[in-house]
Amino acid sequence: MHNLLLIGLGYHSRRIYFPILQDFQKQKKVNKIFIIDLKSQEKIIKDYLSEKNGSNTELILLDRAQNIKLDKGTGEKINLIVKKNNIKGVIIATEPLAHMVYARWALREGLSILMDKPLSTYESIVSSSEKAKKLIKDYDELLKLYKQSLKKNSDLVFYLMAQRRAHPFFRKIKESITDVYNNTNCPITSIQAY
Repeated sequence: MHNLLLIGLGYHSRRIYFPILQDFQKQKKVNKIFIIDLKSQEKIIKDYLSEKNGSNTELILLDRAQNIKLDKGTGEKINLIVKKNNIKGVIIATEPLAHMVYARWALREGLSILMDKPLSTYESIVSSSEKAKKLIKDYDELLKLYKQSLKKNSDLVFYLMAQRRAHPFFRKIKESITDVYNNTNCPITSIQAY
């Protein structure tokens, strides 16, 4: 059985990840779930864990969000938990501004990652081409770190969640677009969905 680190127990994690992890615990695939979140969310999380009987969990609360880098104390605290509990994987489900911080850290520590999309983001990214260009730099940085970590651990994985890609409706839309293109040789120039 494995111990796992879940960074972020917000609405999405409570709806998707935590129930799956609890099922894995029942199936004896996951032992203990270590949860990292903000002190400001303590009551919500403790109430939720109490309701879900999250008995084989440990909650680690941070004073503030980390959106640039992990401060030394926080990094050391998390590293100690990872080493002491032989954690090999992490789910990153924080608010998107903190994704890069935790992804960098996890890759440097040699942990496999399942991370919510987007890979990274910045405040005012939709109106700033400079900030938008940082996305490519972030991708390149994480790819480089992943390749370096892969040399040390060939079993390492980094998955970016995009659930809707596998949804049957999205597949049907893709098939329809392909059919139209194949029959008309006319590519899509604009598309809207509601």
